[in-house]
Amino acid sequence: MNKRFIPKTICLLAILMMTLSGTAFAANAENTHPSAETTQITSTKSDSLSDSLNVINPQSLSRPTSGTNLPYSGSFSGVNGEIFSNYYFYTNGATQFYVDWNVRPDYPIKTYWHINVYEAGTNDFVLSSSQFNTTDYTGNWTTRFYNLDSAYNYYISFVNDGPPSASSLSGNFTARLN
Repeated sequence: MNKRFIPKTICLLAILMMTLSGTAFAANAENTHPSAETTQITSTKSDSLSDSLNVINPQSLSRPTSGTNLPYSGSFSGVNGEIFSNYYFYTNGATQFYVDWNVRPDYPIKTYWHINVYEAGTNDFVLSSSQFNTTDYTGNWTTRFYNLDSAYNYYISFVNDGPPSASSLSGNFTARLN
């Protein structure tokens, strides 16, 4: 075997290994961004929303300054802009939580809206759910927010996206860990 061939082979193998390691690292980093997914709740899961009708905590126009354990149930009505949960949620190091929701327009007009997630303490925006509308998303749904930083607690807001002069929104929800 040629003595020049061995160092070149080792060098090429080292480059190949670094390239593959970088690719693997990039793929793993891509999967750690905070994300959300929404699914319709089946009848076996709908108990959390039924319970929230009995435990009504109105929402707030200002950001929360104190926390609460999950599950947390709340409701809101007449929302034309953004309304925050009264409390931030103790996630106890969890990297995900769920929001079960049932949102409806106050008048029968197709209205768009979404959920925002914020870090408690810093009030930094983390992510938004998909945009929903009150025509296609009727009934009970759940949105899972995941790949969150375990060092933080979180709070949510419901945001009415309009269109302008569309209906205000009302609804109820339960935030839970599992």
